[in-house]
Amino acid sequence: ECKEVCDPKFQYDSSNCAGDKVLTGNSCGGKFENCEAKVKAGDLLLADKTTVPYEQYTETIRDKVIAVVFDPEKRLAVSRHADTSSYSWGPSGEDPREISRMNDVPALLNCTANDKDYSSCPADGEQNSAIVKAHEESTSAFYYLFSSTRSHRISYNASEQQLWFYQKWFVPSVAELMTLQNNYDAVAKSLKLYGYNLKGSYWSSNEYSYSGATVPVKDSDTWDAIYVNIGPNYGFHIGHNYRANINFSDSEGWINAQIKSLPTIKF
Repeated sequence: ECKEVCDPKFQYDSSNCAGDKVLTGNSCGGKFENCEAKVKAGDLLLADKTTVPYEQYTETIRDKVIAVVFDPEKRLAVSRHADTSSYSWGPSGEDPREISRMNDVPALLNCTANDKDYSSCPADGEQNSAIVKAHEESTSAFYYLFSSTRSHRISYNASEQQLWFYQKWFVPSVAELMTLQNNYDAVAKSLKLYGYNLKGSYWSSNEYSYSGATVPVKDSDTWDAIYVNIGPNYGFHIGHNYRANINFSDSEGWINAQIKSLPTIKF
């Protein structure tokens, strides 16, 4: 229960909410509207932007859920509808090795070769994806991974085109995928409600520079895209390769894995 106080001098905070809840809303000139439960990783995100804990899932909300929260602080969620396609990161229709040398996205700052924790990578996947989109629009290049992710659909009902998340999905950053891995158990548990196995290899929206430069220096520089393996029991692994889709295996048992999209939304 919340205390409704519209006095402009009132300093409100979550102490006005009972239990583990926080103030939200815009009534009283932004003072408060109601108390809502804190959002947690693994919560189900509905089409009206409300969230429901995994424990409160029922079949009555099944078709209203669009995603599963993985970063409560930054309000990020991953689609509950699996995209099983594998993608190339770079422009379509060209030799991927040439793509990695010649088709860097100049406005997208790159992770550097001497960066061991990937802290140099631009951390906002939504912004990274917007930069790639702008690059597409100013050149003849077509980045199918980003275009397909952006137009990701939960259903194919015409009404979906009128909803807030339509054409708003993006390719997450390395940092965001790290957060997803940190909350793997809770997110994977919720996605299983929809038959979605989260374990897999996914492209990030970040590029990697072997030369150590964050912006292009010369045409011969090699620019890779970064992919991330997501999984249980320390299955997390970051790698980079030229922008084609690849098959690979490693010590964690990622046999013949192909790199996919992980449509992400900010709510």
